[in-house]
Amino acid sequence: MDRPWKSYILSNDSNGILIAGGKSQGIQIGDVYEVVLKGRTVKNPQTGMNIELPGKISGKVKVEFTGGDPQNEFSMVVFTEGDMDAQNLNNYYIKQIK
Repeated sequence: MDRPWKSYILSNDSNGILIAGGKSQGIQIGDVYEVVLKGRTVKNPQTGMNIELPGKISGKVKVEFTGGDPQNEFSMVVFTEGDMDAQNLNNYYIKQIK
């Protein structure tokens, strides 16, 4: 199954929004990604496994800078549409637009 690339928001402060991933993942300056608010997690009664339901798109970000080395690459992004709750970064992820 070919899934879109996704990453996580590492920080959001006066320096900007920092995400995990960079050139090794094919990220280039000017790329645009969706910011997704994670869906709720439910337990499958048949398997006992947790399933994360689809999330809600809360905006789009554009890559302005990439850096780091292959072991710890990062990218700086800015919102071009929408926004997110900066106090709850763990509730969001960045997803490649199909």
